[in-house]
Amino acid sequence: MEIEELIKNYKIRELAFWDDNISLDKERFVEFCNLLNRFNLSWQTPKGIAISNLDENLIRLMKKSGYYRATFAIESGSREILSRYVDKPIDFRKAKEIIKFCNRLGIWTYGVFIIGFPDENISQIRETAKLSRSLGFDFIALFIAQPYPGTELYRIFKEKGLLPRNDYLSRSSMVYSQFSTIYFNHKQLWRIQQKIYLQFLLFKFFSFLKFRQWLYLYRKINNGEKLSYFLRLVKNIIGGHWFGRKL
Repeated sequence: MEIEELIKNYKIRELAFWDDNISLDKERFVEFCNLLNRFNLSWQTPKGIAISNLDENLIRLMKKSGYYRATFAIESGSREILSRYVDKPIDFRKAKEIIKFCNRLGIWTYGVFIIGFPDENISQIRETAKLSRSLGFDFIALFIAQPYPGTELYRIFKEKGLLPRNDYLSRSSMVYSQFSTIYFNHKQLWRIQQKIYLQFLLFKFFSFLKFRQWLYLYRKINNGEKLSYFLRLVKNIIGGHWFGRKL
């Protein structure tokens, strides 16, 4: 088995599974978690895991098998944007319940959001910013939409005359986007992105005035390895680095 080989030959202690449909087949996923439970490893799903496939019993099993960080790709707080561009139904109420339960078990929670859709207005962006704070995440990643050639988003950007004439593909990314929208140029989107990050950080700071938040944090740093991970996160934030970019 590959995992056994990795442990034997490389002494690994953690695995990351880059499969955003890892829990699609629930029966298979339960077998998968039981298999991982044989090894003393930590594991995570950086590409995200579908909220619709999760329940409390399954999350308990995941935690028992070494799962320590859950990433949820919520994408947008605007139902209109989700329907028009993402085509991904998200039950915000269930998302909040699942995230709360993960926090209660001591699983780190990350939310992924996107702004900068072609005709997304400031009200819709504010919905995303508000949702990012209200769902209970430990951290968020906020990206700017990129119209890659061959995608439906590319067609819409082109149709609306929003594709720059320069060599944008080599210079643009979800972090440092070169794309403007109907309502914002790319520099304005950068500033909005940074403002949302700052709002989230301040919100998390003040949330620690509540005892429950300290209890959640303790469950996530209650051994040396977990504490070391937490201190690295704090160091990156103090240093101004947030998901690989400068604040």
